Amino acid sequence: MKKINACFLFLIFANLLFVAGCGKIDNDLLYTSKANTMVRSFSLHADTKILPNLEKIFFTIDLAKGEIYNADSLPYGTNVSALAITATFNNASDVQINYYQGKSPDMINFDYFQSSSTKIDFSHSDDADNKKVVRMTVFAQDGSNSQKYTIKVNVHKVVADSLYWKELSKSEVPNEANNAKSEKYINAGNDYYLFYQDQSDISYCTKTTDFKTWSAKSTLSLPPMQWRTLISNGNAFYVISEDGRLFTCNNLQTLSFTESSLLSGYQPYGLIGFLNDKMIAIVKDKGVYKHAVVNPAGGKIGTKSVSRNFPVSGFSSPVILTSKWGTPQLIIACGTLSDGVTLTNAVWGFDGENWAILNNITIGGNGAPITPRTGATLLSYYTYVYNPSYDVHTKVLTYFIIGGWDGKNALKDLYYTTNLGGIWSAAKGTPLELPKEIKPRLYADAFVINEEKKSDNTSTGRDNLQQWKRMDVPKMPETLSLMISKESGIMVPYIYMAGGSSSIQYNFINEVWKGVIFRLTFPPIK
Repeated sequence: MKKINACFLFLIFANLLFVAGCGKIDNDLLYTSKANTMVRSFSLHADTKILPNLEKIFFTIDLAKGEIYNADSLPYGTNVSALAITATFNNASDVQINYYQGKSPDMINFDYFQSSSTKIDFSHSDDADNKKVVRMTVFAQDGSNSQKYTIKVNVHKVVADSLYWKELSKSEVPNEANNAKSEKYINAGNDYYLFYQDQSDISYCTKTTDFKTWSAKSTLSLPPMQWRTLISNGNAFYVISEDGRLFTCNNLQTLSFTESSLLSGYQPYGLIGFLNDKMIAIVKDKGVYKHAVVNPAGGKIGTKSVSRNFPVSGFSSPVILTSKWGTPQLIIACGTLSDGVTLTNAVWGFDGENWAILNNITIGGNGAPITPRTGATLLSYYTYVYNPSYDVHTKVLTYFIIGGWDGKNALKDLYYTTNLGGIWSAAKGTPLELPKEIKPRLYADAFVINEEKKSDNTSTGRDNLQQWKRMDVPKMPETLSLMISKESGIMVPYIYMAGGSSSIQYNFINEVWKGVIFRLTFPPIK
């Protein structure tokens, strides 16, 4: 009896092993079936009536989350209500696609293998509730195992390459600045300073780190100054008084200015900027205009005569051009020649030894050339160049000239180029055009500041994206605003354009505008 029980138990144990083995085989088959629900590739059909190179748009396939989407959204206004798709699969037996057409409440279903050219309405891709988005179900060869995918064709809700602007609050800037006789915004270290002089020739200074909160104004013990001549090397300020003397401030905390002997032997006339720690200036030597280069740490002053077509006043604040292929250059644009009347539209570069015209802006695209002007604003920023062959937008360093005075009127036009020696384009009629809210101006100061993109719906002075202004373009939709506000740690370069005058007889514009190419603010779509 005991032997029979032992044999019986052995059979039971063997059966258990068999059942366990079968379970393992089933699990392997299940794993293999899941692999057969994989989407190997996905793209849209070519349709030049909708968009050139539509078939080259790259789509991300997230197998783990079951999501298919284009991270680089299609251009603003692209019609995605009738797009056919091309998809390949690992070893699928059936593929079913569900979508909603227009405003119809009824869902449409079709078999992709039977009708792969069916055009699908993707206009519900931004459905906040995710109820009407396009869904695709891929069935494995066993006919029962399947995986569902959400397909989204993202489209920009704003014109991505537009230059958007918003006016910042200026209530903290002293009201007396509205009556400024001259002024200059300037950067030194982490601070941005506003120096201004009222109609009584009393000078003041206030500073900020964010153009929103300003320090209490300081009264400066100085004779009447030409604040538009102010320059800085980051450690000190240099400025010329109305009676032609050079003053310097070597302590940015006390803001104590003293007369300087750096240009001793010459009459200081204009200060251009700094290059390689050397001051670049314009002086008069026995009535002759000369370029002067001097090291503030001491040393001999180098001078060269100024050519007759070089601007001696009204030139822009400088931009430093750096390149891995050559030495840094200091760049200025436009201004007034030595006769005090003739205006120029030339862009000049200085390499530390010689000055040269980089571009006498007589040709260009979109209605250029640039008219001669004085008091223009020059800055380097970014635009995107589109390569249709690869459907790639590449961020490129771009130079902008804004406003100025053409001899009769203050201007508010904008010109740009990605090549200082090449063609300049006018922004008029393009997404880079300045909005109507920005007044014509000359002598505005501009800075490009990298800031971390954070939530926009607090009361701490952060940007409210709904307030950004753009001509003929809708406000940013709330859904996109919320999407961006959830992201953090995104560094975005913003333009700050501050101050300026509405006429050649100084009439200070107490405004600060903040601008951005909106494409630079987009976080990666996940």
